Amino acid sequence: MNSIQKQSTNNPNQGNIRNLIDKLITTYAQEDELIRKVIESRLFLNGIRSTEYNNDTPDDTQVLIKLNNIDKELAKIFLS
Repeated sequence: MNSIQKQSTNNPNQGNIRNLIDKLITTYAQEDELIRKVIESRLFLNGIRSTEYNNDTPDDTQVLIKLNNIDKELAKIFLS
């Protein structure tokens, strides 16, 4: 499982995508490799390749909106 990466301090408008992806994986998959792969597949189906983002990647509002929507959907599944 990917470890949570520290956000870059150079620019507050970068790295939020990576942080949100890491949050989704650690919150919902925890230590379960299968669930991690399901989450990564869900991201991929929404046009988000988790491996393409790091702490230096500039934030894209559309990607952040997609990630927030995925977070809400996963919360309904895992936290209800």
